[in-house]
Amino acid sequence: MLIDDSSPLTQQPHPVRDTLPANAALPVPRLFAERPPMSLTPARSLKVTAAAMSLALGLSFTAVPEAVAQSSQPGGSSQAAGGPISSSHVHVGATSADMNFSWRTAYNGQEFVKYYPTANPEAVNEVAATEADFGAIAYRANHATVTGLQPGTEYTYQLGSEQGGWSEAATFRTQPAGDSWNFLTLSDAQIGVNLKVDEQAEAWRTAVRQATGAYPDSQFIVHAGDQAEGWGDPIKQWEAFFTAEELQSYPLAMAKGNHELLPTSIVDKHFKEHGNLPNAKPGDANYFFERNNALFIVLDSNETGNKYFEPIDSKRKRAIEKQSQFVRETTAAHGADKDWTIVVMHHAPYSHGGRYHEKEITQMREGLAPVFSETGVDLVLNGHDHMYNRSHLMNGTEPVIPEDTPKPGDVLRPKANETVYMTTTTAGGGKYYDFHTRDGKKRKEFTDVSQTYGKDFAIPEIAVWRQDYNPDYANIEVSKNTLTVRTHNVADNSVVDEFTIDRSGAAPAQPGGGEGNGSTSGSSGSSQRNS
Repeated sequence: MLIDDSSPLTQQPHPVRDTLPANAALPVPRLFAERPPMSLTPARSLKVTAAAMSLALGLSFTAVPEAVAQSSQPGGSSQAAGGPISSSHVHVGATSADMNFSWRTAYNGQEFVKYYPTANPEAVNEVAATEADFGAIAYRANHATVTGLQPGTEYTYQLGSEQGGWSEAATFRTQPAGDSWNFLTLSDAQIGVNLKVDEQAEAWRTAVRQATGAYPDSQFIVHAGDQAEGWGDPIKQWEAFFTAEELQSYPLAMAKGNHELLPTSIVDKHFKEHGNLPNAKPGDANYFFERNNALFIVLDSNETGNKYFEPIDSKRKRAIEKQSQFVRETTAAHGADKDWTIVVMHHAPYSHGGRYHEKEITQMREGLAPVFSETGVDLVLNGHDHMYNRSHLMNGTEPVIPEDTPKPGDVLRPKANETVYMTTTTAGGGKYYDFHTRDGKKRKEFTDVSQTYGKDFAIPEIAVWRQDYNPDYANIEVSKNTLTVRTHNVADNSVVDEFTIDRSGAAPAQPGGGEGNGSTSGSSGSSQRNS
């Protein structure tokens, strides 16, 4: 049995809809509210399409306020109730010397980022924002990029304007130079499952707080998609996502998940509003950024692995070709001088979460996995399946099966063209998927790899998996020769899995290059990088 997480939820009681008299006009869903020209006021009547009204019963009905919507949940200072700025966060820039910003405001004029080195408050600079217009009536979305930042420096910043009001001051620290550093990865906060926005927002805040508390020197946070549930009130869900106040100091690198397109692709506007993506073409969610000795490539796997977004095989094939070319061009232009190449995409090619045999996942796996190996990708970070999975070393679609049973603490020594895939479970805890066998049967009683490894149940590409029905986060330590990935359970911070990709003694990676010359043994295979 295959899992379909895109079907509508059972309709829940609603405080507005269920109190309306029979045949009463329904309030306009905020999702489809159009913003009038700037000369009009938000109090004017809203226009909605017939398509919007036909979807109204499946959405949240909330009247659009004249002031910018504020979350009632805890958040950063710039999002305090009644403040001029909301949903603000820092997003990774193209390099360590850049920082991207995104925020909402009710003000109709020009907005800015005002920033200075915290140690030198006299050196104030301002950068003008551009509007990310996606049709909202009650607020404007702003994007800005600051460049030329100094490494290893704390900066203080504010968002807004003199006329519209400034956010309270927040800080971020740029990445120091050097080959040894770390970052965090989470996935599937998916706030709003079964309309439980507040509960899942609190779980998300707890996960981020736990991760940054355990690893305070982390340089940024990867979130591998499904920031919001989509079904229900996506505006409230996205607002709740940004109540994790750490997102005002730790840059975010987020991928687009399938729930960024639910219940309709119109919801994609919210991702575009909040995602100030570096090196992305207009309207595209494929992007890349560089951090010291590592290249990160973030792919929109809805193009290649989402049957609802792209159900036509021929178009999906073209999307796979497009992304393959993007990976090849990006690694050739920006990866030759890097020790590591890491890909982030929402849909998991290898997982026990029940989707392994879906046609779209199979096509994505067969199309992209050989390209990742060919171009020297070391690690692929995924979400979507709401359970933890770690693959064997993969040469294209072929697993490198080790002599020893895989276990936490493995040291992997890859040969040329070998890649590891890791799927992170939900950080919001709204739902989980049970273990599915290699033939697609659900076996809820299996919760740990020790119950299935070497038996007929396991997918042959998976080395370690775990489903403990608790949120996780992972810390990834980067050095010149090793990547160490340590996944923690949020509830007690225990280690779910840990593995190291060790390139010590191996030749530097050359994307698309030839075979290495020599090998060393490891607990999950032996290898030599491209030379």
